[in-house]
Amino acid sequence: MLRVQLFGTPTVSDDDRPLRVRRRLPRLLLFYLAAGGAAVGRDQIATLFWPHIPNASARRRLRETLSQLRTALPDPGVILTPEESIALDLHRVDVDVLTFRSLLHKAGRAPWLVPDDSPLPPDLHQTLVQAASLWRGPRLLDGVDLSLSAELEDWHRHLENSLQLEFLPVLKRLARHETVVGNPVQAVQWLSQALEIDEFNEELHLALLTALLELGWRDEARQHYRKLETLLQRELGTSPSAQIQALRPRIFDRDGEFTLPVEITWPTHTSLRVPFIGRDDILKKMQQAYNNGESLLLVGEAGVGKTRLVQEFYRRLRPTPRLLIASCTPQEKNLPYQPWIEMLRHGVYGDEWRELPEIWLGYLSLLLPELIADYGKRVERPVWQPGQSRGALFEAVRQVLSHLTENRPLLVFLDDAHWADESTLAIAAYLLNEGLFSGGRGMLILAARAEESNPQLERLAVDVSLKRLSRLEVRRLNQDEIAELTYHVFGKMPSPTFLERVTRDTGGNPLFLLEMLRALLATQSRFPFRESEGFLPLPKSVQDLIRERLQRLSALAREVVTAAAVLGSRFDVRILEAVCPFPPAETARALEELEDDQLIRLAADGKPGPQYTFVHEKIREAILNDLSAARKRLYHHKCARALEKRLGGHGGPRAAVVAEHYESAGDPENAFLWWSRAAEHAYRLSSLEDATAAFRRAEQLIPHCDNLDEEAIYHLYQVWNDMAFETSDTDTLWRINRDLLHLGEERNSPLLIGSALDGLSDACLSENKFQEGLEYTRRAEGLLARSGNLFEYMEILSHRGVFEYMLGYLKEAITSFHAALALCENIEEPLPPLVLRARGNAHYQLGLTHTLTGWPQIGWNHAERSLQDYILCNNPYGQAMAYSVLSLAGYFLGDYTRACHENQKGMELAERIGGWRVLGHLSAYRSLNELALGHLGLAWRYAQKALTISERHGHYETTSIAYRVLGDIHYYLQDPAKAEEFYRKGIEAARGHFAALDSLARLGNVLMRRGQQMGKTHLSQAIAQAEERDLASISLPARVHHIFQKAHVEPGEETHREIESLLQETEQRALKVYHLTLEYLRARLALREGKENPETILYHLEDLAADVQRTENPWLGIQIRILQAEVLHRLAVSDLGVRQILHTLLDKLEDSIGDAPLWEAWTKYRQAISSLQAL
Repeated sequence: MLRVQLFGTPTVSDDDRPLRVRRRLPRLLLFYLAAGGAAVGRDQIATLFWPHIPNASARRRLRETLSQLRTALPDPGVILTPEESIALDLHRVDVDVLTFRSLLHKAGRAPWLVPDDSPLPPDLHQTLVQAASLWRGPRLLDGVDLSLSAELEDWHRHLENSLQLEFLPVLKRLARHETVVGNPVQAVQWLSQALEIDEFNEELHLALLTALLELGWRDEARQHYRKLETLLQRELGTSPSAQIQALRPRIFDRDGEFTLPVEITWPTHTSLRVPFIGRDDILKKMQQAYNNGESLLLVGEAGVGKTRLVQEFYRRLRPTPRLLIASCTPQEKNLPYQPWIEMLRHGVYGDEWRELPEIWLGYLSLLLPELIADYGKRVERPVWQPGQSRGALFEAVRQVLSHLTENRPLLVFLDDAHWADESTLAIAAYLLNEGLFSGGRGMLILAARAEESNPQLERLAVDVSLKRLSRLEVRRLNQDEIAELTYHVFGKMPSPTFLERVTRDTGGNPLFLLEMLRALLATQSRFPFRESEGFLPLPKSVQDLIRERLQRLSALAREVVTAAAVLGSRFDVRILEAVCPFPPAETARALEELEDDQLIRLAADGKPGPQYTFVHEKIREAILNDLSAARKRLYHHKCARALEKRLGGHGGPRAAVVAEHYESAGDPENAFLWWSRAAEHAYRLSSLEDATAAFRRAEQLIPHCDNLDEEAIYHLYQVWNDMAFETSDTDTLWRINRDLLHLGEERNSPLLIGSALDGLSDACLSENKFQEGLEYTRRAEGLLARSGNLFEYMEILSHRGVFEYMLGYLKEAITSFHAALALCENIEEPLPPLVLRARGNAHYQLGLTHTLTGWPQIGWNHAERSLQDYILCNNPYGQAMAYSVLSLAGYFLGDYTRACHENQKGMELAERIGGWRVLGHLSAYRSLNELALGHLGLAWRYAQKALTISERHGHYETTSIAYRVLGDIHYYLQDPAKAEEFYRKGIEAARGHFAALDSLARLGNVLMRRGQQMGKTHLSQAIAQAEERDLASISLPARVHHIFQKAHVEPGEETHREIESLLQETEQRALKVYHLTLEYLRARLALREGKENPETILYHLEDLAADVQRTENPWLGIQIRILQAEVLHRLAVSDLGVRQILHTLLDKLEDSIGDAPLWEAWTKYRQAISSLQAL
């Protein structure tokens, strides 16, 4: 059938396929004929279209236009030409304007004879809704150029005004109906549509503002009121009516009592409306839990009335709390956070979002992207690394819910929690453990089926303190309660015999009981309980009841409900229309039948959307159980295709739903691709358990796929490997890469084999098996060179360098990193993101390696290059790594303040993304810089933080560095025994890592200062091993320690030559503070040996003190000032000025300690310095 839609932007379709009439005049003629419906004379059309040319010419133009129109239509026969007129065959053409007027004619005057305070009868209501739904916009022929003639424009204007005048009363009556029946959400929609037609109608504005206030949508009410004020003032020079202004206090008073939405959609599942019966015992326990600040896990079989119980509990609470509801569904158990997304999307209002701090809005925009659109000027979406910590996101959810509890308690209800995904339950656990609902601020209730297993839910019940989450069993109805319920259905008490039988057949399950009573109501007109009349054969299960109800449906409705059941518990009408082989109008009729029979209901979320849900999941289960395997596969495939078309290429949060459909349809290749996308999406949201489940589902399909290309397999395992490595899941790294290796060998694929070997090297790195990891990279290198995958080839070279660097082969490591960079030198910019990431990795490794080899300025330069690449490819984890190298290089350059500044950026990123390894490094490097600046308390705290992180995650080298810093703190405070203790811990913690050499050198220095010969051995051993590995960042400081000791016991020419050699080397390497330290030593020796006059030494010390002051290192500054005081004493000159500077330096050090446990050591240190100079 040809369908012409003239409301809104006009469209033409043939059997629901879009039809384009390309030429303008034939298109206008079609619209004109369709709008009128009746036959129109040729002269009339010619005069309307071409009024300024002779009639003969106009008729010729009309004949040409008519011929072109016939050519454009699939069936030219739909155009009728009786005698001197033209018309459309309305038996074969459907026109929305004509249907609209037909429906209004059918309704007649009846809708306006019903009092305004009464609802419309169902048939009249349905007729008006059908008429209103035809309007796709407030205009007729919107966007159509009608400038062919003034007469044509006049015709359009007159017809549009006439139709709008007919439509406005329909919208007003529908809005009034929805208000009366307690559905203000839909009333808002009708009123908003009416105002698009008549924007100056203050009666409509008043009704809309009232409805918005009833819903509690004060933010929307404020916006609308301001918009109305502006409109009236600008266009009419007036203000809103007195009635509208009377609403102003309710709209703008922010201190008034919060108004809950009138319409709260409870996911109850019965088809009979009956009062709540019994359950007083459990309601009493729920009230006690509420009073005690506890939350509840309600457990009971399907249909036992858990949801209805919570509804009754909420109804009885005083004061009435704010309510947030979300239901979990089996189709969404692989969709991370989906129930919370729906709950927040439909339960938090605009002004409440606006009052939330920007940082939390930013995190929540990861779940609710519309926040960016709505509050884009305030909200900056945070950089989010796949697999990062979810703590910030969870805290953002807590913040918004906490905000809702400021004015009244909050009841959060998560229904059907047995289908909840891990991430959804993780948020619940976080809220409970953080005490969100304690102190009278409300309650969290989770309802779950006893017969359904959910390990995450069981874990939640165990992990959360029993004082915060109590478990309650929801029992079945007893016989007295069954009798009372039956009485409310039939108005009479049942006989004992009937009661005994119905109790036995239903087991006291309210759902089964009500379905059985409904079946009796549907089949008997008289009271059915007298034994003399006998009994109907009652069904023995709800499956039988549902099957009987389905049999009474039309064939069309059965087909549609079957497709809907396959789609899921909640289904989108647009997807359903794509799955069903019927025109949308027939599908709509079927949905109306299903809704009338109370099998489905509109999903009322407080927002518009053509979605339905099944009244009870048991109905859907029963339909699926009766569906043959072949038809089920067919429907699943149609659902998958429809969803894929609707969602686009990646599917985002609903990728897992598409994957389920493809898998159920027996299409493993497509199922694999969509499971892979679902895993990636969950990983991006840090929903690691959901990501792992999706990865495994994809992996299990590989043996069943005949046409799966290696790139798809590679991509799956590459992302999975990244997730496992970043979360330190070593067992998974070993398993998945061994599986990938097996797949690669089966397919003889260099890419799969090479990437598997590279992944196995990651597992080795996680377990500090550096030699084994190096062997894997060497085996993978040639394979990946042949694979043609530039990213993997660059990465394997960098990984080889990492193992070489870990094993102490730093020169070889530098060669490997440069080889990785060389691979992309001749590629035109901009580089692909993965290649940028690989280049950034190589620069990062070069930055770290050059810093460790004693060339921090080169290291700094490479770190800056890596930072640029990581920013370009949006890799926050890499950015944090680059900042860590900048802070380490800055330490060796003596630029401590700048190093701390870069370090802070890295720490903020690492904490945000949960990058524990790099956060440990950053904390350790921060402690080095803070100590160099004399910030004792901060140095101690960052060292403790590094210890906590590294010990928890097994990062031994970071543990070693943290102990070394703690040793340095006590070394500076002249507490050698404590320093020795920490240095020994640093050596032990390193477990063979070269970081042990740093602590070994410092231990040797301490022992030598204490006069122990073993100290010299340790120091010499550390220097030799560090030099062998080209670790100048360790060997040079160790050599400086050594020359200080040697100068003390063996002053002489050889010592001076060594000092000069070290001065030259430290200057060449830009190791500024070590260079200044050697200058200090040279001055001290000069004074001691008397080779220079004191005045010259004093001038030299003044210059040296100024240089040291620029580095902000107080420790060397103190030593220089003490030496200055000694020189002044020899010159018999007052040292008061020097002593004042020393006092200032010591005061600053003391002020920095804070609550660090260093006061005992500090007191002794200050006393020692004071006694040294009699300060």
